[in-house]
Parts: sequence; C-alpha cells; structure tokens
Amino acid sequence: MSKRHFFVILTLLFWSPISYATLKLPMLLSDGAVLQRDKPLTLWGWAAPNEIITVTLNHKHFKGQANAQGQWSIQIPANGAGGPHELQIHGRSERLRVQDIYFGDVWLASGQSNMELPIRRVLEKYPELGTRKKFPLIRQFLVPKAYDFHRPHEDYSQVAWQAANPENIQNFSAVAYFFAEALLDKLDVPIGIINSSYGGSPVQSWMSEQALASFPEHLSIAHHFRHPESIKEVELRNKKREQQWHKDADAQDKGMQSVPPWYVKDGKDEDWQPIYMPGYWYEQGEPFQNGVLWLRKRFYLNDNQAAQTAILRLGSITDADQTYINGELVGNTTYQYPPRIYRVPEEVLRSGENSLVVRVLSHRGHGGFVPDKPYELRLAGENIDLSGEWHYRIGTAMPALAHSEFIAWKPLGLFNGMLAPATRFSIKGVIWYQGESNTDAPENYSKMFNAMVRDWRQQWQQPELPIIFVQLSALNPYHGEPVQSNWAALRQQQLESLKLKNIAMAVSFDLGEWNDIHPLEKKRLGQRMALAARYLAYGERNLVYSGPLFDKLSTDDSSVLISFTEVGSGLTAFGESLTGFTLAGKDGKFAVAQARIEGHRVRVWSKQVKDPAKVRYGWQDNPQDANLYNQEGLPASPFEVDIAIPPIQQAEQ
Repeated sequence: MSKRHFFVILTLLFWSPISYATLKLPMLLSDGAVLQRDKPLTLWGWAAPNEIITVTLNHKHFKGQANAQGQWSIQIPANGAGGPHELQIHGRSERLRVQDIYFGDVWLASGQSNMELPIRRVLEKYPELGTRKKFPLIRQFLVPKAYDFHRPHEDYSQVAWQAANPENIQNFSAVAYFFAEALLDKLDVPIGIINSSYGGSPVQSWMSEQALASFPEHLSIAHHFRHPESIKEVELRNKKREQQWHKDADAQDKGMQSVPPWYVKDGKDEDWQPIYMPGYWYEQGEPFQNGVLWLRKRFYLNDNQAAQTAILRLGSITDADQTYINGELVGNTTYQYPPRIYRVPEEVLRSGENSLVVRVLSHRGHGGFVPDKPYELRLAGENIDLSGEWHYRIGTAMPALAHSEFIAWKPLGLFNGMLAPATRFSIKGVIWYQGESNTDAPENYSKMFNAMVRDWRQQWQQPELPIIFVQLSALNPYHGEPVQSNWAALRQQQLESLKLKNIAMAVSFDLGEWNDIHPLEKKRLGQRMALAARYLAYGERNLVYSGPLFDKLSTDDSSVLISFTEVGSGLTAFGESLTGFTLAGKDGKFAVAQARIEGHRVRVWSKQVKDPAKVRYGWQDNPQDANLYNQEGLPASPFEVDIAIPPIQQAEQ
C-alpha cells in the first residue's frame, strides 16, 4: 500500500461516524426525568446521518433511523405512572443510558418573577421546607436563561432534572412546587415541573414568530434585535449609564469621601437628622429624592447577646443598600425587591453600644425602608427591634437613573431560547403567572395572551392543552374612593381570556401584599391552581375550583342585579357587609356603591348614581375591600361591565 493510500484511508476512518461520537439526547431526556404517563411518547435526538437507532425500555426494543441531517425520533407506547425506569439508546457503536426515569404528569411552569421566585425566598413563611428531610416525588427541570431573535433553539445548555430533596428544594419555583405538592397529594403520581420563567418578562417575549405575526409593532422590535449591533448598542448604553451613575455617586458621596467614612462605629450623630424608620423619607418632609442617603441606628447588647451569631432583617429597601454593623460590611443588595436577610459574622457584634449604618442608593422615585416588613436583629430566642428613631444624612443628590433596557424581555427572544426546546416534550398542561410587566399598557393583553395560548397548543400539538393562569395579585396602597387602575384593567383582560376553551384562572388579589410585588403566600395560590388543574385536566367536574365569576346582569329601577357562575355552595361576604362595588352613570364618574347578597345574585346600588351605566367590582391596584367569596372560600374575580351592552353582544365585540 502506498503512503498516499494509507493517509486517505486513515483520514476516512478519522472522520467516519464510527470513530466520532455523535449519538446525543436532548437535555430534557436525562437522568431523573419525569415523562408524561398514559400516552404514547416520541423520543428524539441526534446521531450520524442515516444511523439506525434502537431504544430499549422495560426489555422492549423500538427502532428508528436518523435522517440525512442526523435527526431521529422514535415513538414508544404509553406507560402508567411509576418508576424508576431505565432507557437505553443504541447507535451503531455507542450506547446511552438514562436512569432514574419516572412516568407521571409533566407541567410547564412559565411566566415572570412570581413564577420564578424560588423557595429560598419564602422560607421565612414556610420554615418547615428548610428542615424537612423527605419530600414527595416532585422533580424540576430549571431552564437556563437564554434568548434568541433569529431562530428557535433545538436544545438547552447543560442542565439536569433535580429531585425535591433537602439539597435542591430551595431552587424550586415556590408556586410550582406547592402546585405539584397539592396535585401529588390527590393523585399519588410523580410530578415533573419544567420551570421556564424569567423575572420582568412581558407576555410578548414568550410568543413565537408565528404568534407575533398579528402584532407587527412587536414583531418589528424582534426583527430589529436580530442585528448584533442593535443588541451591543443597548447593552453598551445600559452599562455605560449605570456605571457612570454609580461612579459619580461614589465620587460625590460625602459619606464615602469623609475621613473616616460615615459607616465607622464611632461616627458622631451631631450632623445627622432624626427620622422614623421604616418609612419613606419624603413622607417625613425630606425633599431629597435620588442619590445616596445614609441612615444610622444605635442599639445595645449584653455580653450574652453580643457573643452570638445573628441574622439582620431589614425588610425591603428602595432601591439598593450597603449595610454595616460596627464598621463591617454585613450585606448589600443591588435592587429593591429582594428581602434584606444578612448574616452577621461572629465577633462583629459588641457588648454595649452597636452601630448599624445603611447606605441607601435611591435610583429613581421615592427612597426608604418599605413599611410593614420586619426590621430586627434576630438572636437565639429573641429579636432586637430596629424600628423607631434613626438618624440620617445626605451623601449626595443625583439625577434619577433611567431604567435599563433589558434585551431578554424583547418580543420573541424567550420563546426561542427558553420554550422552543421543550415543545417536543409531551406535557400534561401549563401553569402561567405573568402580567405585572404588561400593566403599563394593559389594553391589548388579552389579545396577545390568547394568541400565545393558541400558538403554544399548536407548538405542542396538543389542541386542548390545559392552561391555568394566575390573575394579578394586589399591590400598592388601598384607596377608599374609586380610582383608575392599570392593574385592575389587566385583571379584566385576564378575565376575558376565560372565553378560550380549556383554560382556568386562579384569583390571587387576596393573597397579595400592598408593599411587595412578590407576595410570600405561594402555598395557598399553588393549591388554588391545583384545584383548577383537577377540574380542567383531570376531569373532576363536581369540584368547586374557582371563585364566583361574573355571568350576566339586569337592572331594576336604579339598582343592578348581578348573577355569577362558580358560586359553589353559595355566595358569602367575608366581613360585616359586602363591599368593593362601584357604579357610574353616563358621565363615567364612579361612586362607591352598596351591595347585598340575594341568593346566588348580588344587588348593587348607589344614591349618587340614579341611572347606572357601568359597574365595577374590586377595581383597584389593591382591592382589599373586595370581599365576595363562595362558601368554599374562593374569592370572586374583579370585573368591569358596561350595563348598556348586553353580555352576549359584549362577548362578540
């Protein structure tokens, strides 16, 4: 054999699929996976072009062949709930094993931060989850954050299924976990959660290019960001603006430039003004708005207290903070939402006087310590209250820091990067918690959400895919008088989406917190969503799964008589009287109305509105006066109805 022929043969062997590993499975088909029970499933992956593939499950073999591009798919028959099982995938010269597989029910959990919010953020409310040793058979596939404006991704980056156990549970979506736990308690089948959520994301970021076709203004934005220079320009502008703001703040901050700096333990209070915390400083007459403001609190400990490790709880702070005890940095947070829970290291606390100093960076709006949150030093068996009189001093005033423009939130990006790889994976249904980021322009939310739902059902090839979504929770202070509310307007849009088939809504405003966009009460919400799933996806048609929903109305003299569906065992008011209703005449001016329950209906009237033209219920950002429930304890959805348009006509418009 000539030397030339030898090298040709060697080259062919080197590049042949026999000697080059090509057999691959998608990340969703990995160890610990939960696969959908009781239906035939299509498994897929990649191999050498035209390679014969064999899948083995429970000693049964299923064959297929890769196409010219190396893509293969093989169908396996339905399997009942249970496990563990092992899958073996054989190629020409390779074998893959996928172990610890269970068949159960798989739910996609998607949306923004209230779906993303992990259990570690709610451990204070559910401390038993931090100490529990055994958990039910629930598994989560936490989709890594990614966006793409060019094409749908075929697979996820390196990621794995995780079982609910003491090592992993804190990373589970809190609401998805409690939803799964409630289902498993009733069904006794494994539950898999594909957690594909991204904080701050609007609905249009989760829509495919096909779904966005009816919304050209959003589709054009997606196309704009297909150009790498467009993304780089925004990222550079964001980075430059934020870095410059913080650089200027640090350089101008008298507290940092002082010698010694203001966070030292022995700093004097002579030039510091008294202020009551928690609260916002503008409420106490301080006109300072954006920049750096320092706050100091003195507290005293005995020898035993000072010898302990401690947890410092500083509620929530707008917007960012650097926190010092006795001159030592004990924690910092860069934005307003996370709770401030800082561990105080040993030897930082001292017997006698201690100094707590918080450097607050107010980026925009009004700064302060958010009220109705815990502000205390937690020691073994006792808490040191840190509310009351503090002292403050202005470090520097700054112009407001403009909001960053988040590329990941642009239309299409998250669908391509975080959802598309899962559309071939069979699921039982979807739970969705999103909407906060669309409250600036709520008027088209229902159209976009409905288009997204129809498209997802097509993408998964499940035309009746069950969808359970959360109606927006409460936020912001309650107003005693009628007000305009974008949050209420978006709830109305969500309510109108119930016209879609096989969809249900979990009302959540009564589980909210006026001062936190991320309410902690995720367990009861998950349980409400599980009720809806049992009705919608599991066929428990006698189950009361929802609170009262507006059905129709009639007028009688100057009053309005409203009928509801989902009344369960009957209507009730949680309180001395039924409240939360308002009426408006043709002038559009709303007035607080009186209301009473009459059987399965509610009568509403107001002396100020003789000829009602419109009725609202729970129409506030924080509708704390909305107290209509069914006897099963599920709240009625807020709503708005134009009395002049009969309900049937209204639905057609």
